[in-house]
Amino acid sequence: MSQEPEVTEDGFTVDGNGEVLADPVDVPDVADGAGEGSGIDFLLAARESAGFLSEALGRRLSTASFRQLVIDGDAPAAADTSGGTAKWSMTELRSWADAVLEAEARAAEAIDPVEEAEKSRSAFVRWVQGRLARLESVNEGDNSWCPVWWDHPEAVDRLHALWLAYMAAEAEGELSGWWVNHWDRHYAFLFGHEGVFKQCPGGRHIKAQERGWLAHEPVPEKWLPYPERAQKKES
Repeated sequence: MSQEPEVTEDGFTVDGNGEVLADPVDVPDVADGAGEGSGIDFLLAARESAGFLSEALGRRLSTASFRQLVIDGDAPAAADTSGGTAKWSMTELRSWADAVLEAEARAAEAIDPVEEAEKSRSAFVRWVQGRLARLESVNEGDNSWCPVWWDHPEAVDRLHALWLAYMAAEAEGELSGWWVNHWDRHYAFLFGHEGVFKQCPGGRHIKAQERGWLAHEPVPEKWLPYPERAQKKES
């Protein structure tokens, strides 16, 4: 079965047997004046196209992701497929990247902050409930837990931080690191007898106003956390 031509690290396009199909293509800098409106255009292979778009969009786009966008019809089709190697017009890629950024900007302006906050809250609650339903390493008799976890500010802060870290780890394929570096570190404070639910014995919720809290005095109006920094600025 024939293999799709690939681009090597040094830019050569080779077939499945390692035979060179095309020499390296230099990727022009985004700011060098080439592209739309300049009268100059370049044809870029898939790897160079992905690199060009990564710079234009301000975020990494892998070659595989770029190819998938093309297959799905979400990115420009190749301008030249002669010689067994697909190549894309730099001008068309630049126009597409500009359109993507403009659409994202319009979408960001149209976001309702209240609606967005509700979506985030719902997603967070679903994640916590789903995560608790999957726990097998926690024995309620040997640990502390309160079913009304959402009325414990520290627990909410810790669980929310775990949720954010989980989403990032899942996107990057690093869930093993999330368990070790995030979940395991919060575990004792969430479920231990001296953890955040210790004032709710046996899972019996004690309302916030009835629980013990660290006392603190009102902060003076002109108080500064780093007065020496303010003095340096004045001098």
